[in-house]
Amino acid sequence: MSERTFHWAVIGPGSIAQRFAEAVAQLDGCRLHAVCGRDAHRARQFAERWSTVGEPAVLAHTDPAAVMNDPVVDGVYVATPHGQHYEYVLAALQAGKAVLCEKSLVPNREMGRRLVEASRTHRVFLMEAVWTRFLPLYQDLAAWLREGRLGALRGMQSSFCFPAPYDPTAASSAPRWRAARCSTSASTT
Repeated sequence: MSERTFHWAVIGPGSIAQRFAEAVAQLDGCRLHAVCGRDAHRARQFAERWSTVGEPAVLAHTDPAAVMNDPVVDGVYVATPHGQHYEYVLAALQAGKAVLCEKSLVPNREMGRRLVEASRTHRVFLMEAVWTRFLPLYQDLAAWLREGRLGALRGMQSSFCFPAPYDPTAASSAPRWRAARCSTSASTT
């Protein structure tokens, strides 16, 4: 049985997309096929960085339609600023491409509903890139809840933080983002 390679395209060749491309490079059965960015030079640099000797070069585009219309592309990773997520995700879904979109997927419920509807209509995968969901701890916690080991769940609060050293050249070090390095959510039942 031959295995088919899954070809990814990246829209938004920033720092988080570099980490995504690094992960794709380590996976069997996946490869980065194309990148699309507003700046042609940055898109070319990204493509050159992730092209592999002996493989077709990663393509660099400035027009998202080139990615959406490329029959080789199976999935699109959207890593643009949040305000652009909706249009790129919708275009990818309508083009029949699976989508992995950085957080936050969209700013409101109605946009999210439309994207889920497009995913179902076009029968393609859609996911917000919330990797913490796949940590083993969450599987353990779900098992403990199912088994009743924790008693009746009445509420839950969770925090996720990470060290982010100051880098004056990084967008994340802008004053408005410094306080956002720790996110907390709470829900009650």
